[in-house]
Amino acid sequence: MLKLQSDGSFDAPAEFTPQSLQQHFRTAGVSGASNYSRVYILEGLHPDFVSVLGEHFGMHPSFFVDHERVVVNADVAAKEADTLVLPSLLKSRQHCLIITDPPLQVVRLAPDEKTNTVVPIALTHFQGGYLDFMPHEMQMRTQSGPPRTSMLDDICFYIRTYANLINTGTPEGILLFAKKIVASHYLQHAQFMRSIISTTQFHMSRKAAIRLEQFSGEFVEAQWSDGQALERRMCEYCEDLEGIML
Repeated sequence: MLKLQSDGSFDAPAEFTPQSLQQHFRTAGVSGASNYSRVYILEGLHPDFVSVLGEHFGMHPSFFVDHERVVVNADVAAKEADTLVLPSLLKSRQHCLIITDPPLQVVRLAPDEKTNTVVPIALTHFQGGYLDFMPHEMQMRTQSGPPRTSMLDDICFYIRTYANLINTGTPEGILLFAKKIVASHYLQHAQFMRSIISTTQFHMSRKAAIRLEQFSGEFVEAQWSDGQALERRMCEYCEDLEGIML
């Protein structure tokens, strides 16, 4: 939780367990301020937190279900997911709730119905991660950037560092940073996809074939199919960006 102070800044994030959050709601009371004085950020959808937040804010269960979103899987053996989960927002009288996903730490490998293996992973940012989207003169004054460790950490950084830019009279002012972070991730991901497409297209060129027999029709068809699939995803990412920012 981030709480708005009288000077317009936000204090350091406060962390809760489901039990302490429930006690917090009991004792905090209802603020009479016209601004959105508290920003609650929920990382993941732990059932106990969902129960406490849903009861306190009178939230319909569909709010949490919609955040999960139905993942559309391709009809292939790899079962690749084409749908990404985006931050969700709820506004109450004076408070704002943002739901984010935790950073990816494990992947589940299930080549068939009988095999199910959980593998821990260590993620690295493509070319150092997304660029800080704030104007350069502001970056020079703060001399710091987002940690890029999770959506939760990055939202907290921008809200606290640039609190003077937030219109606290509307939840959209707080959500703007979340939208900019997501859009910046998409742009970075698009650059990564372009590099893969470029490599795929190069493999279909005669320059990449050392011998003529390597340049078979089956090989070219496979590369062309991969390239088309990647191009399709790029179009979907553009549509997602329009949905986020417009």
